[in-house]
Amino acid sequence: MPPGSAPAATGVACWSCWTTQLLAELHNEEDRLDLLETGDDHTSVRAVLSWSYRRLAPEAARLYRLCGFRCPHPGHHLDVHGAAALLGATDLRTARRLLGELVRSGLMEVAPDGRHRMHDLLRVRSSCIPTAATGR
Repeated sequence: MPPGSAPAATGVACWSCWTTQLLAELHNEEDRLDLLETGDDHTSVRAVLSWSYRRLAPEAARLYRLCGFRCPHPGHHLDVHGAAALLGATDLRTARRLLGELVRSGLMEVAPDGRHRMHDLLRVRSSCIPTAATGR
């Protein structure tokens, strides 16, 4: 190995070990938000994710929280009928409107099959929002 490449090789080996460790820690969903925490109220993951949540209408905020509690598995997709069921309603127009609000706020996305889904961090965050504390 050329003399100058030894420090680089050591750096790559350390980075690889660090990356493997971080990936192992991120595997546990409950720890993800803590691991990505910055300690700064302006840049912390929780703070940034809460900005969109605070702008939601109360009904949309409720659906967001319900999606976190009732759809706890990564990759879970939700259609309009599922959203109406979560809300305890049969009104598909309301469910469609609320899903649209979540998509426009960036808290959900529309999958290629037309169903809705949340990023894993958003889903974990939505399940951590206490209903009583939000007043919604």
